[in-house]
Amino acid sequence: MKFHTFIQRLAAAIVLTLVVPSIGLASEMKTQKKWEFAVDSAAEFEPMAAEIRQEMEAGKYSHLAERDRLAVDTDLNRVNRLLTKRDQRSKLAQSDQVELVNAQERINAILIDNDADRIICKLEAKVGTRMKTKNCLTVREWAMVNAAAERTMQDMRVGGGKVPQIEDNQ
Repeated sequence: MKFHTFIQRLAAAIVLTLVVPSIGLASEMKTQKKWEFAVDSAAEFEPMAAEIRQEMEAGKYSHLAERDRLAVDTDLNRVNRLLTKRDQRSKLAQSDQVELVNAQERINAILIDNDADRIICKLEAKVGTRMKTKNCLTVREWAMVNAAAERTMQDMRVGGGKVPQIEDNQ
């Protein structure tokens, strides 16, 4: 791994460690929102998907632009594919769970016209390990994390790009 890439990842990890706790947990925010679409099993999915598709044709969501309808339909198909794999969200692999949550969040963002509060989950490796953890934040929170990481990188560039050296006392 190149030294510059290592420094970028280290800065991002530091920012995530410092910024994420201060902006709150996305899971707490999720309980405060009114969800239009959220399913955990294949049995729940079919009637809800059919209702959403019907409402997009001639109902509550008929005002949606064609690109938004296509996006919702694509994500409904994605949810269907994922839930037919294992029938329940809890039985899915972690990467599939992340994909399922993100698809549902995109659907909700379009249906309730609130993209800034859409939750995006990412699987990220912690520094020093290959194990991945799931980090879920809103679009607004990810923007804050990215801005903070950019500021950290800028500060490092302005400071000459010098990284404190750790001495080996052996």
